[in-house]
Amino acid sequence: MTDTFLTVSQQAALQQALIDAKFVKDTADAADAEVSPLHQAFAQIAVALYQQGIKKTKWATFLKKAISAMADVCQWLHQELLRCQQEYKAQPTSIVAGEQAAFASGLFAEELAYIEHRVAPKITLPLTDE
Repeated sequence: MTDTFLTVSQQAALQQALIDAKFVKDTADAADAEVSPLHQAFAQIAVALYQQGIKKTKWATFLKKAISAMADVCQWLHQELLRCQQEYKAQPTSIVAGEQAAFASGLFAEELAYIEHRVAPKITLPLTDE
């Protein structure tokens, strides 16, 4: 797939989430890996975060989706997302949203890098002798 710190299962989950979101076409490289529910949930959240763009993210909507994805999969992250949702509901400011963007982008950094690599157009530079 690509050079990354992500496991094959994580990459397969991200690939499937990208296919489901219609960012990439179906490919065989994700088909053979067994994907855990945790990796599926992380992939769904990462793709939703990428899809909305961190600066353009509607945090109320994003948090609702992320909380739902993590409900029965990862208790600590589910609790953190609930805390973020409560903070945002109490004070829906750009400062709170910025803090949450930093949290989410840090937490999903490797997944977002993988998504960017898979989705971004390939740029080829001409070879030079210099």
